[in-house]
Amino acid sequence: MDYKELADPATRTLVEALLGSETITARKRWALLQLSVWQEAGWVEPQATAGSYRVTHRGRLVFQHALLELKLHQQPDTEQSLQQMALELPSRVHRQVLGALLRGDRHY
Repeated sequence: MDYKELADPATRTLVEALLGSETITARKRWALLQLSVWQEAGWVEPQATAGSYRVTHRGRLVFQHALLELKLHQQPDTEQSLQQMALELPSRVHRQVLGALLRGDRHY
């Protein structure tokens, strides 16, 4: 699964629901279609009740990885922010100054 798929709020909500509970029951058509695609990939498995699914071990790993990757890509790019400020730093800079500029904390 590509992290870009989780940019859709409904898909992200579905993944978070799968990771957050033992089983989920889907009623919306798009969710059932998405779950059937994930079932073919081996990420979810249907339960006895119609429309009920649970995440497999492999699916849990895939979904957690995609969520972490999405979080990483949503973090601001500090290097680009520094370039936009057009700061000219000397060739040798103290580590606390860089920590403050890059992470907002001089103790980083």
